[in-house]
Amino acid sequence: TLYPNPATDIIYLSYEQTTPGSVTYTLSDVLGHQVLVWQSAESTVAQRQVNVSGLASGIYFLRLKTRSGTVSHTILKD
Repeated sequence: TLYPNPATDIIYLSYEQTTPGSVTYTLSDVLGHQVLVWQSAESTVAQRQVNVSGLASGIYFLRLKTRSGTVSHTILKD
C-alpha cells in the first residue's frame, strides 16, 4: 500500500510478504537517477514513512525488491 498519491510531503508505505526477508526500496526520477535507497529489516511486514518534501515536483518510480520478486509503483510528487 502506498498513499497519498499524488504526494506533497510524506508518503506512507506498507508491504506484506509471506516469508520473512528484507525489502530494498529504490525511488528514482524519470531519468532513472536514484534519489532515495533504503532497506528494511528481515520481516514479513514492512512499514515506512518517506519524506518527499525536498524532491522536485514530477513523476517518480518506487521499486520494492524482495526475495520473491519486484513490485513497482509510480508516484506523482506535487
